[in-house]
Amino acid sequence: MGTTDWKPYNLPRDKGESNRLNLQHKLYIANTGFLLHPRIAAALPENAHIAEIGTGTGAWLKDLAAESPQSWTYTGFDISDAQFPQQHGSGPCRFTNLNILEDVPEKYREQFDVVHLRLLVCGLSGKDWTTTARNVFRLLRPGGWIQWHESDFVRMQFLQNAPDASTAVCRELVDFVFARQIKDGKMLDDVVQLAQSVGNAGFQECNDYVFSSDRVAETREAMNDVEHDAVCSLARHTVQANAETGWTMGKVDEMAERGRQELEGGKAYSRWNMHLITGRKPGG
Repeated sequence: MGTTDWKPYNLPRDKGESNRLNLQHKLYIANTGFLLHPRIAAALPENAHIAEIGTGTGAWLKDLAAESPQSWTYTGFDISDAQFPQQHGSGPCRFTNLNILEDVPEKYREQFDVVHLRLLVCGLSGKDWTTTARNVFRLLRPGGWIQWHESDFVRMQFLQNAPDASTAVCRELVDFVFARQIKDGKMLDDVVQLAQSVGNAGFQECNDYVFSSDRVAETREAMNDVEHDAVCSLARHTVQANAETGWTMGKVDEMAERGRQELEGGKAYSRWNMHLITGRKPGG
């Protein structure tokens, strides 16, 4: 397919967003403690082929390639190539277009030992979760592994580090964005039920590992920044796409600045649970 954008993905695909994604990647890895779950890494063959769905800038794939055996190969899939690395046709990592909600092309079926997915929560709704899991199953060789990392944003908490700290603006901004996502059938209980969805797709040995987004306390301020930027981008998209919200772009900008002031200097911070699902395709 061509370079069309995935319409359900409501964040921008510009340089600023790519920088935010790259920083977010580092923070997520800091708080889980690994790129590839040890139970998966220990089971891979010498010539493992790793794929990533929704690869974006390819940050996860490139970091894994830098610390893994040279005999491994890597393919990054995304519906848009707008954020692919400039040199995406050379080296161990290759990047190409794929819509995981469509039938998997024959040339990719049973070609991979691991398929990694992360943060599709703002793009998937309803039966899309099951469709995605089943298509990942088709990508994997017998005995191959899925690693799917999602955040339970809908249960996000805002906590105070000072007795006079307020989180009211951040809460209002997040609730505004989430209300629209939920109305569109997204961000329901799909994340906490993800292990079940993966199991229903045919995977075995499914485990749900739960990490806190602020497990490493030193990452809190930076995590606040990247997620606040994402929420503000989603709020702007919501206002642009839905005239009935009652909000204006001016109000979004005002709320964005006031929210940033609430989080400034670590006076308050947000946290949520991150679910990392692993499962194995039978055979092999």
